[in-house]
Amino acid sequence: MQVRFSAKDLDALFKECGHTIGACIQLEPFETIVELSPNVGKGYLQRIKLRPGLEISIGHFEVPERYRAEVTNHFSWEVIEFKSSLSGYVKGNFSNNFQYEYSLSPRQSRVSFSANCGERIECQPHQPIIHVEVIAAPSTLNELIAGQVDQVSGDLQAILASKVAKPLSFIQEISHTTFQAAEQILNCPYQGVTRQLYLESRALELIALQLPLNSSKGRVASSN
Repeated sequence: MQVRFSAKDLDALFKECGHTIGACIQLEPFETIVELSPNVGKGYLQRIKLRPGLEISIGHFEVPERYRAEVTNHFSWEVIEFKSSLSGYVKGNFSNNFQYEYSLSPRQSRVSFSANCGERIECQPHQPIIHVEVIAAPSTLNELIAGQVDQVSGDLQAILASKVAKPLSFIQEISHTTFQAAEQILNCPYQGVTRQLYLESRALELIALQLPLNSSKGRVASSN
């Protein structure tokens, strides 16, 4: 199955997903879910807005045939994504010129940035896809690491300083701690404001654990 979305931003994309591949349901003022229709597969896509410039996106689904989705290259998308793959294999590339290809396997994480371009994504059939993604605006990430920008990788420093707009894609194996934090987001037992605060704390933990650092600024603790 192949679909193409013409949305210009994330709000419009989620609404279009609801019309195209399933039913869109508003769970909370800050939380929306798209349940896949049977002809597409089974499972859901979920979006949780934590605060301006910070949100969580969850994909938990399985498709009966190879699935390809493309977001138009007019997509206004200038955020840093921290994606944890708990299950399933996904291939993709940025849709501005399709030169930046990537492949994400189970127990891998991907930190990425793309300015004003969408992506092509391909999922293989008969395998659960479970991804937990934290999405942060560069301004929000700047606030979180204020005064310590020199500790992140050079490519990310350039993005945070608005000196570069080329795509970034950094893939690494995830630690047990990262996997656990992503699972805690999936299995959050709380509701209301407690849920939102709990999810934000887990989202910030995932950013901290996946943030690309300078080679001389390595993390001290390891949970692998």
